[in-house]
Amino acid sequence: MYFPKLDLSYWYKAYVDDKITEVRLLDYKGKNIVLMFYPADFTFVCPTEINAINDLKSEFEKRNTVVLFISVDSVYCHKGWTNVTREEGGIKGISWPMISDNRGILSKQFDLLDEEQFITKRAYVILDNRFEVYNISIYHDKIGRSTTEILRILDAMAFSKKNGNICPIDWTRSTN
Repeated sequence: MYFPKLDLSYWYKAYVDDKITEVRLLDYKGKNIVLMFYPADFTFVCPTEINAINDLKSEFEKRNTVVLFISVDSVYCHKGWTNVTREEGGIKGISWPMISDNRGILSKQFDLLDEEQFITKRAYVILDNRFEVYNISIYHDKIGRSTTEILRILDAMAFSKKNGNICPIDWTRSTN
């Protein structure tokens, strides 16, 4: 296949539900997964993306999808950022797990680690419910992502899997 095979069993420290815990990709078996890689906590574009994705949680859940936010920052940094309000540039109220990839293990699997600066590139990876990679999108630091496009890819993936059809350019559920 075109995309890398993942190590599903590795445990990552994460901040979720107001506590520090450990998660692994294998914990989400049977769910589609969006891995949202972002450069760093306490930056300008990152909280706008994280908050927008979190605001659409019900849309992701309708698609049997979980979102995992990933950077090389520590879980303590993630925890601190979740205490900052949106108005102050924070992500207070986030309900998806925030993974600390502080050794770059997950980021390196997709070549998404800028080793010189030791930050994660702005990207997302979409996995189906069997951990097959369906999409990798990498963005310039200065360009935010599109929630509409992420949801469209999830819809196209579901349509293709259900019907065995290929989705043409600009396909959406409404054009089907």
